Amino acid sequence: MPQKATPSTTLAAAVRTYLGLSQEQLAAYLGVSRGQVAHLEAGRRQLAAEPGQLLRKLAAQLPPPLGSATKTALNPTGISASSRSGAKVLRRRLATCHWQLANLRVELAREDARVELAHRWQQLRADGPEQLPADNVAALRRHQLLRHWTATTAQALGAGAVAARYLLALRIRFTAAEVAALEEILAS
Repeated sequence: MPQKATPSTTLAAAVRTYLGLSQEQLAAYLGVSRGQVAHLEAGRRQLAAEPGQLLRKLAAQLPPPLGSATKTALNPTGISASSRSGAKVLRRRLATCHWQLANLRVELAREDARVELAHRWQQLRADGPEQLPADNVAALRRHQLLRHWTATTAQALGAGAVAARYLLALRIRFTAAEVAALEEILAS
């Protein structure tokens, strides 16, 4: 049974793969034969000075290996925060983000309070009487109120409400990250 070929890790193979060239095309560019490129990829031969220099020029276009890239600049667009109009736009967006963040936090606090109240109602319902007394009007009203609280509790603690709270918390995290990034850009 024939062995499976292992991919070459040489510079010529990386250049050829990245640029989508065949061995013939790379050989034509370097001014050598296809067989010499095959030997080069296999690691059996080296290139002469001029073809080697051409290969290194092509290799300069390769992206850095995974995990070795330097940290990208926080301001990839090149917008200067020191320019008057650029800073004005960034400050306006920062103010909008602060406003949104405050509103989102208030909404999350409101939802957390609603959940806490639902837990209290759930506990009250669990501690309440199981059977409905037939003769007491106040007990009947209390039982109806407990049933209403049970329905409200189910709504506040349901899967949809839990997912909505998680999404709200996620929006808060992303908005806070945007605020931090904008403040860092404006500080530079």
